[in-house]
Amino acid sequence: MEFEGIRLTEIAYGPNLRNAVHSHAHAYIGVTLDGNSTQTCKNLVRSSQPWTVMYHPVGEVHSDQFHERGAREFNIEIVDCRLQKLCEGSRFLEGSVQMYRGKAGWIAARLYSEFRLMDALSRLAIQGLTFELIAEIARHKVKPSSAKPLPWLSQVEDIIHNRYTERLTLNELARSVGVHPVHVAREFHRRIGSTIGQQIRKLRIEQACQMLTQGNTSLAEIAQSIGFPDQSQFTRTFRNLVGVTPSEYRRLKHPR
Repeated sequence: MEFEGIRLTEIAYGPNLRNAVHSHAHAYIGVTLDGNSTQTCKNLVRSSQPWTVMYHPVGEVHSDQFHERGAREFNIEIVDCRLQKLCEGSRFLEGSVQMYRGKAGWIAARLYSEFRLMDALSRLAIQGLTFELIAEIARHKVKPSSAKPLPWLSQVEDIIHNRYTERLTLNELARSVGVHPVHVAREFHRRIGSTIGQQIRKLRIEQACQMLTQGNTSLAEIAQSIGFPDQSQFTRTFRNLVGVTPSEYRRLKHPR
């Protein structure tokens, strides 16, 4: 499907298929929907799994190896010359970028959902989501702040990453690193770009995305395992962050 300078393609690759070294005339974003593959670009080897998002600039030379399960991919090509110049003019999009799940994966899931739905408003939604995905990819390459590192902030991130399924409180985190709670909250938001609560919800939903893609665990069991008090709150949070319900997200891995 192609409109307004954007070309959308869903492709199924057979088991153990190998694509020879090649390049593309347009910048594009590849999203792995199912299966896995390995891509070689110069001396860089990258592996993909469901909801891996990869940006490829114009003319990037690479080859692909699809493994025993094969793979299904969703590609968003930037075919309009004006949009192409937008990508080429950004120093953050000069090279390829690989992102796994996270916000880019959520945006890609919403984009693919609109591609499958294709109602009267889907084209408008796809345009907006494509720009949002490009911006998220560009942000991923922005260099970290040159502000003085805070060792205790890394400790807070580690605690959150290891215990995000638990009922953590700001006071508990602050006591763990010996810093005032107000200072912890302020610096975390300033340097990480989200509140502590938002980061915990993000990690929970990332884990949920993986569980929904890789198995048939019930929604109630997933909700409990990642720290939500009940399935309804899990569903509301998931929809707010990803744009679709957990059930809809799970169905995205199946071809039409």
